[in-house]
Amino acid sequence: MPAIYPDLLNKTVLITGGADGIGAATASLFTQQGSKILTTHGPIHILINNAAATGAAGRFTTETATPAAWDTSVNANLRHVFFLTQAVIPGMKTLGGGSIVNLGSITWRIPDGRQPVYAACKAAVMGLTRVQSKELGVHGIRVNSVMPGAIATRRQREEVLTPEYREEVMRAQSLQRDLVPEEVGSVILFLASGEASAVTGSSYVVDGGWCSDP
Repeated sequence: MPAIYPDLLNKTVLITGGADGIGAATASLFTQQGSKILTTHGPIHILINNAAATGAAGRFTTETATPAAWDTSVNANLRHVFFLTQAVIPGMKTLGGGSIVNLGSITWRIPDGRQPVYAACKAAVMGLTRVQSKELGVHGIRVNSVMPGAIATRRQREEVLTPEYREEVMRAQSLQRDLVPEEVGSVILFLASGEASAVTGSSYVVDGGWCSDP
């Protein structure tokens, strides 16, 4: 059973990329709290900027990148984070506050030379998180980010987690097992809840000890 956060009851939550992987796991955890997953227009208490283009299609080097591939990656991994946050700010201000959780990645922290554009976008997400937490704190809006490591989502299992890559992951991780989407979702849930009411501008790493720091 997940932890219970009473203040999440009846809160309206918007989760991008909520149909699969970390997004789907997070949506399930919020539903168990009695939160309302947004399906129509309305006030939003909590925004989870989760959607991203990862997997095999997003893995290309600096030498092989094209302008079109750059634009696709930036649009899928960064642009929507900024503009969706912009869109929910007026409603959150009317509500007297809110919580925004951005999904980053440890890709740029490792660093992983196989996906420089994706890594650049995720580094930017952390910067955006810190700047917007200062910008929006006066309105009672908290902004945090979560940086997952190698998470065994369905897509990752199908496209990325080959035996060779899993061996690489296990050499880097302190925890010698696959990490699952629900473990990331639990941290997102905490940051969205009132239990994290004094937490903003922070980035939480969920990587089994790969980076070995907060």
